[in-house]
Amino acid sequence: MGRAADIPDDGSDKPGYPSNPYSWKVWLHDRAPRLEVEDTWYGFKYVGIRTTPNGHKHVRMSAFCYPYITVIATVPFGVRQGLFVPIDDTTTWRYSYTTRTIDNSRGVGGAPLFSISPFKLARAEVAGNGIVPREYVAENDYGIDREEQRSTTFSGVAEFASQDLMVTESMGAIYDRSQERLGTSDKAIIRMRRLLIAAAKRVAEGGDAPATAAELDYFQVRSAEKILEPDEDWRVLGTSDDPLVREMDSKGQRDRQAVAGD
Repeated sequence: MGRAADIPDDGSDKPGYPSNPYSWKVWLHDRAPRLEVEDTWYGFKYVGIRTTPNGHKHVRMSAFCYPYITVIATVPFGVRQGLFVPIDDTTTWRYSYTTRTIDNSRGVGGAPLFSISPFKLARAEVAGNGIVPREYVAENDYGIDREEQRSTTFSGVAEFASQDLMVTESMGAIYDRSQERLGTSDKAIIRMRRLLIAAAKRVAEGGDAPATAAELDYFQVRSAEKILEPDEDWRVLGTSDDPLVREMDSKGQRDRQAVAGD
């Protein structure tokens, strides 16, 4: 955490897109984000709203898609979808894929998010496509380095994604939530469970599962991260009304047409 605290103002603490390294600074500066949720045809979008060191409004917007897909907030916007698909009653596969290539020839966001992070990328993100064996698992205590935990990170686990897997797996195959008490910071979890319960009841009564119609365009599901203008609505981010989305999609379409023409 000390490294994040030492990140200087690189000029991106203003309305627009922060640099990826500076995002760490914003997260550390405001550790109690205000949460908002908006329902969508595919599930919902939710944001964490923070105040930057310079007093601006910073938002990270992620998307939840029925029934087990998430699109994690990214500068400037993201289309990488992660999903946990049940194999049986106690086991899942973890998949990750992107719906399109984003043209970011302007270099919005600058250096990668993990360029100054004490964590390394998951092996799947480095190795690319296919089934990628995990390096950090329960059998090796997820590679926890206690000295690293004492001095640098809360978890002591070197790989970012493995922290999530450690928390999930350590709960056991089926976790008893009967005594669970969700709070205001669990707004997205509460919304997800209510939507899934309502969807299950609808299907049990003979209705259609939500977000399964053939005409629905999952290419339009995006996440985003941005420092807003004073009158800017976060709900526009990542949509087809987002100026940067239109710019990058148009550029990508022209490039694809040029390649097809060759």
